[in-house]
Amino acid sequence: MSPARALRRISLVGLSVLALAVPIAVTVMLNDISDSIRPVRDQHTTSVAPLPSSESARYLAFAATAQPGILLLSYHDVRPTTEESTNPDDEDIYTVTPEQFAQHLQMLRTAGFESISTDTLVRAREDPAILPERPVMITFDDGTSGLWRYADPLLEQYGFRGVAFVITGSLDTHYPYYLTWGEATALQETGRWDIESHTHAGHGRIPAGGGERAPFLINLMQRPDGGMETLQAATARVAADTDQAISQLTTRRLPRPRLFAYPFSADSTPTNSPDLVAASREILAQRYALLMINELPPRWTSARDIATGLLPRIEVFKQTNTRALFDMIVGAAPADASSPAR
Repeated sequence: MSPARALRRISLVGLSVLALAVPIAVTVMLNDISDSIRPVRDQHTTSVAPLPSSESARYLAFAATAQPGILLLSYHDVRPTTEESTNPDDEDIYTVTPEQFAQHLQMLRTAGFESISTDTLVRAREDPAILPERPVMITFDDGTSGLWRYADPLLEQYGFRGVAFVITGSLDTHYPYYLTWGEATALQETGRWDIESHTHAGHGRIPAGGGERAPFLINLMQRPDGGMETLQAATARVAADTDQAISQLTTRRLPRPRLFAYPFSADSTPTNSPDLVAASREILAQRYALLMINELPPRWTSARDIATGLLPRIEVFKQTNTRALFDMIVGAAPADASSPAR
């Protein structure tokens, strides 16, 4: 066979392979795209009766008092009890109903609270005077679909804002439990929400030796061979996850996050490496303006907290009715103005 005929034969074979490969590649690509594009679901309105006059009187009386500090509230999901849970961890103790959430918002408004944005909170480090008289930040961890479907219409109805700490690696997964990326973008575009970080794939517990599993960010991981990863490897793992969370948001044209909420509020314990606790804190503090945890006993955030960069939140549960939340807020209020937030 002449060199020219051999070359033509090779070319024909190559074109045939390419002709077969291109449709397959296009099909795979289209399947990937269709899997990743989820519809933005309908939002739901909630009808709620007014608060009892006796309760409203308590809230109005509190509104007339001077309270230093910033109230940070921590929710997870908002969803009706009639809607079947799709929570991969099946932890419905963190789910409040739309009616319950609406009553909370009624109470907060009557008690004189005004919600603040990420920008206002961050700027308050340098200029506390920008804060309103009774500031509250209403935050939600994980990034569940209930934020878009149920919480957002209620925030609009009562004139409040929300802050969503999303697990970027979970968005568009475990459908319909988590937000889709389209819904996260839609929240941001309302002007009522800030989308912040709750890790990329670090919202979990890892093998930490001795048969124990412990929080991803502050524990050395046990390798499959039974050995433990080095501090250097663990630090690189935490940094990579943190950078990936930021990248996932910014590549989708969402603002770079400036707040971070520790998963499980585990900023220091349980840990098998105090050195990693310090290293993780440094990694996060380099990338975010402020970090948040849920703290017991509950308390408001003070100027001292803002200066340290680690802010306490008050966690809200399924059993937290409006009266219980108000009592918790009052009980957690600063006893005096020794550490005013403004």
